[in-house]
Amino acid sequence: MIESDIAKRSFAAAVKPGRFSDSPLERLVTSHDLAPMPKVACLAFKMMPDVVVRPKEPEEVAEIVRIANSWGWPVTPRGAASWGFGGAVPNKGGVTVDLASMDRIIGLDVERGIVRVQPGVVWLRLDEWLNRRGYFVPYYPSSAPGATVGGWISTGGVGVGSYKYGTARDNVRSLQVVLPSGQMINTAHLLDSRHPSQFDLTCLFVGAEGSLGIVTTIDLQVYPKPESFVPTTYSFPDMDHVFNALVQISQARLKPYHVAFVDGNYFRFLRAMGREAIETGGVVNLVFEGPKAKVDEEIRYFDALMTAMGGVRMSDEVAQHEWKERSYELRSKKLGTGAVIGEALVPVDKALLVTHDMLKLVRKMKMNVSVMGYLIDRSTVAFLPFYLTDERRWIKALSSLSFVKKFLDISNKYGGRGVGLGLFMANNIYKMRDRNTIELLKKIKETIDPEGRINGGKTTMLQLRYGIKVGPRLFRFGMNALALLKRLYPRDRYDRPVPGGFTGGEHE
Repeated sequence: MIESDIAKRSFAAAVKPGRFSDSPLERLVTSHDLAPMPKVACLAFKMMPDVVVRPKEPEEVAEIVRIANSWGWPVTPRGAASWGFGGAVPNKGGVTVDLASMDRIIGLDVERGIVRVQPGVVWLRLDEWLNRRGYFVPYYPSSAPGATVGGWISTGGVGVGSYKYGTARDNVRSLQVVLPSGQMINTAHLLDSRHPSQFDLTCLFVGAEGSLGIVTTIDLQVYPKPESFVPTTYSFPDMDHVFNALVQISQARLKPYHVAFVDGNYFRFLRAMGREAIETGGVVNLVFEGPKAKVDEEIRYFDALMTAMGGVRMSDEVAQHEWKERSYELRSKKLGTGAVIGEALVPVDKALLVTHDMLKLVRKMKMNVSVMGYLIDRSTVAFLPFYLTDERRWIKALSSLSFVKKFLDISNKYGGRGVGLGLFMANNIYKMRDRNTIELLKKIKETIDPEGRINGGKTTMLQLRYGIKVGPRLFRFGMNALALLKRLYPRDRYDRPVPGGFTGGEHE
């Protein structure tokens, strides 16, 4: 106890007054992310950190890491926690480094088209800041109003605008990173712009989920604001038509800025909340940007293509509404007390097969699931199903978690892969990579972080609170058992938002 008090005083001294806390409320706030978890999960993981620190400068982060090393404390970096796989949630307590307070936009280099920011900058704020200067950032997560730059790039950086402008790996030019030793490095030459330098280490940390170090400064590629920006929405009778249309879009000679889809269940959820929503089997949202003449040509081209595929273009008002709603896909979680989302990257020509198998799984597990997603390149769809949950009914909520694992198995069957590791899906790595590559990744982690101090137990092996490791076979057995348990429950129900959970009639 005495040692713990001394350690806490050391952490408090590393940051300015008011940026350290060991209060139960502050610790509780940082013990979860977007996805609600039943309280029983605390038996497996120590999700409550012992302390929370909110640094403002890279040097403070480095000092926090050095102190954690001296006391043997685990370190969990945290952004806005707007993802749902537990990457920003402790598994063994320790210190949570809340990077949301590192929210400074350092500056814009107009000649190179690069903006330098701290990791806690929120995407929406960055976009507004750039717009006032005649620039925009055309790639960002759908959760842009709340998600931070550092959090998104640490989880792989796939989202809005990726179809035309690429992912975080294509647009992050350099990072400053605090290593698990407390040393600071720059991953690329500071003067580089569009071309990587020799031994560029940037991609090593993009998508590493904070397991190799803590990102403290980020250089991003930005672009001049487009002359014209036009969203369009096309309604289809069913998801078969939607995915057939996506295949045609991916093969088209012209390339929209953004291509997204939503199924009819999403709109049923909204209507159950009492909101006005279109009645459709599914929609495809296409967005175009660039010189006005080019945008006009693209709209005419895709109008003809979508009509040929059975789509009906909806009004400009609907299209504008759908574009504004792109960051609020989970509004319908008000029907329950939360929502759980899965994510996989699937070959575009296999998306329909994935959907059919997923619907079979949904029927077996007696669930109500909506699916949305977007094209991230000409061959790949980001596939995001979500379901509503009530974590107060912890046995049912826990058993429902198996849906995400089962869905990822379906994606793997058709050549896709899951997105996200973190606290709950670390064993996904065995589906994503071959064994030799996994062994190399383990060696990289062990070399950079020999004690597994920084976000350990979340990348190549699921690890519980007492250091117990859960391999892929045991994890698979547990998820299959939970799936069987879920099938014993009555079908999930929803009707209207009621404080505390689901109510009302059934909806297929």
